[in-house]
Amino acid sequence: PPPPPRPAPAHRPPEVVHASRPSASRPLSAKQPAGFWIRLLAYVIDSLILGIVNGVLVTVPILAWMSEEGLLQAAMSGVAPSQPVRVEPLYIAVFSILVILSIAISIFYVIGGPAKKGGTLGKRMLGLRIYTADGVTPIGWGKSFLRLIGYMVSGMIFYIGFIMIAFTDRKRGLHDMIAGTYVVKER
Repeated sequence: PPPPPRPAPAHRPPEVVHASRPSASRPLSAKQPAGFWIRLLAYVIDSLILGIVNGVLVTVPILAWMSEEGLLQAAMSGVAPSQPVRVEPLYIAVFSILVILSIAISIFYVIGGPAKKGGTLGKRMLGLRIYTADGVTPIGWGKSFLRLIGYMVSGMIFYIGFIMIAFTDRKRGLHDMIAGTYVVKER
């Protein structure tokens, strides 16, 4: 006689994979923390990127205005301009908008990278990733904003919050402690 029919496999709901959950099999505590020097290098890369973007955004229009007013030629020749410089209200408004835009771009870069991608471009180029204490990456807007607050506090206390990275056991700076985050080497 033929073998009895096999029972149909039990229906299992499809596994939901969250983009914000780490895909690596190792838990966060098993990952190698990113040390002071590699994080400093990521900071330098990020500073260069922001410096170029903001330099083009603000410096180029200011130099164009100075050239138009004859200030560049006067500065290069060492001779005072023949006419007094008039600063038009329109120029002041445009430069103010450019400076505000530059600040907004910088803040969005520092907050948006970790919030949406798990790190700034400098960190991602070096294989670093920011995680929350429970292993979630990207960390989201709230924790990313808290990191920015930590950056500002660290800057006000002579960068001690950043120097802490070299001396804490999980290589965490003050901004990491405030936000409850960890920076680890992914590769």
